[in-house]
Amino acid sequence: MAQHLRIANADFRPRRPDEFAMTETAQDILRSLELMRSRPEPSLVMISGAPGVGKSKALEYFCAQEGHGALYWSIANGEGKPTAISETLLRGFRQQANGMSLSARRDMLAGFIGRGRVLILDEAQYLEPQGAEWARALAEDGEFHLVLSGDLSLQALVNKMPPLRSRVHANRPVIVKHASRADVACMVEGSTFATPATIDLLHAVARLNAELRSVESVTRLAQLFAGQDQPGPEHLKAAIADLKLATKGVLE
Repeated sequence: MAQHLRIANADFRPRRPDEFAMTETAQDILRSLELMRSRPEPSLVMISGAPGVGKSKALEYFCAQEGHGALYWSIANGEGKPTAISETLLRGFRQQANGMSLSARRDMLAGFIGRGRVLILDEAQYLEPQGAEWARALAEDGEFHLVLSGDLSLQALVNKMPPLRSRVHANRPVIVKHASRADVACMVEGSTFATPATIDLLHAVARLNAELRSVESVTRLAQLFAGQDQPGPEHLKAAIADLKLATKGVLE
């Protein structure tokens, strides 16, 4: 049974490898966004990946670099219809739908977003087909770029819709099925966890659980267990066990 260690100092906040890391996945996503940005005409980019591989963090990084040139919205489950999407976007501009038709909402939003900007819809797997098509039409009317980012089911949604599929596959789609070992290594680079054995262990945890999110959680807790000391393998294994991320063979 794995040893469970007591948190040494819960107030200690050393530098952790959970900030934005330029992983292979992040580079892949940013490459597509840079190519999109280089196009003079409105483009549609799809980012489809397993939960926890770093999609949202890469998008946040891109938005920070773009400043006012990029707008980010996250779609919630149940908000996938055109009426719900348009109401959500209008609220972001402090506007109300007030009985407007969908075409009127589209005209208003096209003006608010503005030509040449980037609209990012995260968790786009919650879009219904009509909602995805409405967002595409909005982007083309407003002459701005559209990014649809979501889990691996987003690819199936896009492929069912010829107008979306043809535009997505013309603009370097990103499909990430799982975090790579190189992604994990990048996240812990420069830290005490950057050893081949530790990276192998963290990659195994990532593949079996919540991908890179589990790496963040494990390394954070291992640091807390270590307190003022450098965390070692015993702290890492204790963190994996404490978070209930271990499965048979991982800690052997």
